[in-house]
Amino acid sequence: SYNLEIAQNALAKGRIAEAIEAYDRILELDPENTKVRTAKQEALASLDLAQQLRVGIELFNKGRLRDAERRFRAVLEANPNERVAKEYLDKVREAQERVTSLEDLQKDKKIWQLYVDGLRAMRNRQYQRAIDLWEKVLEVYPNSPDTRNNLKQARLRLQSEQGGQK
Repeated sequence: SYNLEIAQNALAKGRIAEAIEAYDRILELDPENTKVRTAKQEALASLDLAQQLRVGIELFNKGRLRDAERRFRAVLEANPNERVAKEYLDKVREAQERVTSLEDLQKDKKIWQLYVDGLRAMRNRQYQRAIDLWEKVLEVYPNSPDTRNNLKQARLRLQSEQGGQK
């Protein structure tokens, strides 16, 4: 049929939403058409994958590596040959393995501000605040030895302060 041709052409060109609309038109006329219903479900699933991929890339670009990794794994579970998801998963691994220097932190203005605020909190004996700030830094840069060391010191001081109060 004409609509089936439209759907197949749209799919071939990656225009998934257009294909789904064409499948809907067919199903309006022939609601029992299992072949078209299945094709529509597959198109919907691939649309979902495309959205997941887009979200994964956004998360990666924001430095939310763990969340991005989950998205890419979900995409690969549904489609093990998804090239972009594989590439980004490799990028996530590289980013997670790379040691982050203070210079790297300084380049990320938002994160650097958190780091410096943590130092300020530490100096003002606001150990819990320092811990909270540095944990946020580590969410984005899990391999920052300076941040990890600061966090360890803040926890020790908080512990000894709390121990002294009891």
